[in-house]
Amino acid sequence: MFSRTIRLAQSSSRKAGFGQLRNASTAHSLLLIEHTGGEIDPSSLSALTAASAVGGEVTGLVFGAADDVAGVVEKAKTYG
Repeated sequence: MFSRTIRLAQSSSRKAGFGQLRNASTAHSLLLIEHTGGEIDPSSLSALTAASAVGGEVTGLVFGAADDVAGVVEKAKTYG
């Protein structure tokens, strides 16, 4: 199994300490991006779209075979 973490958007509070992040005014989203055969599942597409609409930093986690993960990561980046 192969995994890759992607950041779809950067936050201005990236270098802030833990206490500062808790009180940050920008949203942070962490998503598990599910896919089948290299195609992102509809529920994950909805979550990516919603997280992007909220704004702030979006981090996606993708697990699977190396061949599938690379394609899924590239597709997920188009939603960021």
